[in-house]
Amino acid sequence: MISVSFQLWELAIFIVAVAVVFAVIYLVKFLKSLSKAADDVDALLQYNRANIDKIVDNTNDITDSTKNVMNDAETAVSRVSNELVDPVLDTTGKAIKVVSNVVKAASVVAK
Repeated sequence: MISVSFQLWELAIFIVAVAVVFAVIYLVKFLKSLSKAADDVDALLQYNRANIDKIVDNTNDITDSTKNVMNDAETAVSRVSNELVDPVLDTTGKAIKVVSNVVKAASVVAK
């Protein structure tokens, strides 16, 4: 008859050893998937490198174009202010003065 005899600490070491083997297996799987993800990111960066470089190169042109648009808008607003708004305000001010003088004259005549 075969008799198996072991102590509790030996069983604990065996369980820890089995757990370490499973942990190593899953760690290897994780590292492989992490490596594949890093390769995919690198491939995407290489694929889009030309587009990224074009965007960076065109940044100055985009900035200059934006400045030109802003200058044109400022000029247009200034022109509208000078050619339309200011004369209307001047005419309104003159009309108010005329009406004020008419009211004053009417009050003098009414006395």
